[in-house]
Amino acid sequence: MTTETRSLESLTLHVDGAIATLTIARPRVRNAFTTAMWAHLRDQVRRLATNPDVRVLVLRGEGRTFTSGSDIGEFARLGPEGSEQSFRLMEEAITAVESLPFATIAAIGGHALGAGLELALACDLRIGAADARLGMPIARLGITVTPRFAARLVAAVGPARARDLLLTGRILAAEEARAAGLLHYVVDPAELEPAVTDLANRVAAQSPAAVRAAKRWIAALLPAVDDGDARAVDPVEFREGVAAFLEGRPPRF
Repeated sequence: MTTETRSLESLTLHVDGAIATLTIARPRVRNAFTTAMWAHLRDQVRRLATNPDVRVLVLRGEGRTFTSGSDIGEFARLGPEGSEQSFRLMEEAITAVESLPFATIAAIGGHALGAGLELALACDLRIGAADARLGMPIARLGITVTPRFAARLVAAVGPARARDLLLTGRILAAEEARAAGLLHYVVDPAELEPAVTDLANRVAAQSPAAVRAAKRWIAALLPAVDDGDARAVDPVEFREGVAAFLEGRPPRF
């Protein structure tokens, strides 16, 4: 059994035998992702894909939050065009998680919002604490969602609930999120870590060939989606949405 821990740009990867745990570690800003963090997540996951010993990846947040999504303060500095580049890196990182040949588990305490929820949706299984809150409150920022972004949400909850989440921006409590299809399991907050460990060990004990086949054929049943030239942000409304968020006021679209 091999044990390895690697830290890089607010991400910590720990590999213990068959189970890898990747921790998002920016608790002072609710584990919000910077552009550099998306790039490092992509690179870490791509390296993990070549590790023949790993059978399960657990994604978790440090402290009481999974991740609030992308860092809105950085968006203000980057502007619309720089933020488009950040969204492209985000998509590459999330696709890398989605494409792993072994099982992935999102361990969700606190908030999983926007790109954070999108990252969780790329995982095969999602287990949340009873105090978890999940949602896509992104329209108020002028984020226009790409086809792949929308497709993951529709695959999890169906088109009717996807419309509700995207058009209202409302945030679901854990039990409603489970009923909607965003979570597979809900446990007491104090039991989240042991429950994740039990689930990861259970999955790791399955046949790797069977897990790979299940992932491959389930993915093959879903429609192929290409983002093409779709933009992730509206250049005018994104500026206003980000400014309003940082100023703590309603946006004026």
